[in-house]
Amino acid sequence: MTILYKLHSKLSGKSNSYAPPSVSGNGSGMENGGNGEFYVKKVLDKLCQSSTDCARAVEDLYQANKPKEAGTSKKGKSMDTETRYVRKVCSCIFLCLSFN
Repeated sequence: MTILYKLHSKLSGKSNSYAPPSVSGNGSGMENGGNGEFYVKKVLDKLCQSSTDCARAVEDLYQANKPKEAGTSKKGKSMDTETRYVRKVCSCIFLCLSFN
């Protein structure tokens, strides 16, 4: 779960970008299906719904990585090459998984 959590942050370009459904309310903040970030969020949401232990673990990750100060996002900066590559690979993986 830690890897999925970190992958979501990497794909979104923001640290601690995933908020578990218990923190974000209904858990439907992102509606643009088709990118890796969307599918990783769906997997994490399903894990949280399927098990209270998983939900607690994700909530602990969220609290541990919660930013201390507001306004530290990378807004306006372009993605680095590694981030673009990770997004492209994850999109391909999730596209293949969606056909099965």
